[in-house]
Amino acid sequence: MPTIVQTKVPIEIKTNMRVSLDINLKNDLNGMKQVLTLSSVVEEVLDSNCLLIQMPLFQGYHYPLPHDTPLLMIFMADADMYAAPAKFQERIERDGFIFAKMRRLGTLIPHQRRDCYRVPCSLPVTVERLWIKERELYPERQPTEGKMIDFCDGGMLFFTDENIETGEKITLTFDMGNTETVESIALRKERVEDGKYLFKVAAQFKNNDKAQKRRFYKYVVDMQQEERRRWTQAINQLYDPGKKAEYHGQSE
Repeated sequence: MPTIVQTKVPIEIKTNMRVSLDINLKNDLNGMKQVLTLSSVVEEVLDSNCLLIQMPLFQGYHYPLPHDTPLLMIFMADADMYAAPAKFQERIERDGFIFAKMRRLGTLIPHQRRDCYRVPCSLPVTVERLWIKERELYPERQPTEGKMIDFCDGGMLFFTDENIETGEKITLTFDMGNTETVESIALRKERVEDGKYLFKVAAQFKNNDKAQKRRFYKYVVDMQQEERRRWTQAINQLYDPGKKAEYHGQSE
């Protein structure tokens, strides 16, 4: 039985505060990290260590939170984040809605691993290879077009026809309201058996531009908020058929 640490938290946890859960997975789902991040909202603060959150959704369904897998509970206050280990205790239903009772197991401390927050993204991306085998530079090589799969402020997963090597340096260019170009390094490559592109590549950004990092982080947060809004509308539709569903941006 883990020891529960009673300490004064650096932020006040309130109703409607955004919260995320990092769940360690046995298998790497996207080639970048073995962590699944789920977004939610604080429904009720029960005591100094326990709270109810809206049951997180994953691909439109309530995610079955594990009782025996380590969780990291992350709270977002303005532009700052704080995290603590946590345990899922039980599933609670109220008035047709489903909540998760969570217990904090340690001290809330500042959290900096922003790159664990990934959002699905299908934007086009231009891929330019800086060097290939034996680090020979080929300046005449032309950039090619690919497509994002998901994005975070520390890297992305994308489709490409380029047979990029693990560890290879590449430059990625894409548009998120303004054109962004960032030097990256390929972490992993997988062949796509059936699809428009031949490979999917996980890349880590190697930029030191703080302003660009802030833009990337803001984009991820905005996308999370938009997805949460759509999830909420989809759930409300279940209990109020008179409302028009808008999940995934499509009307029924």
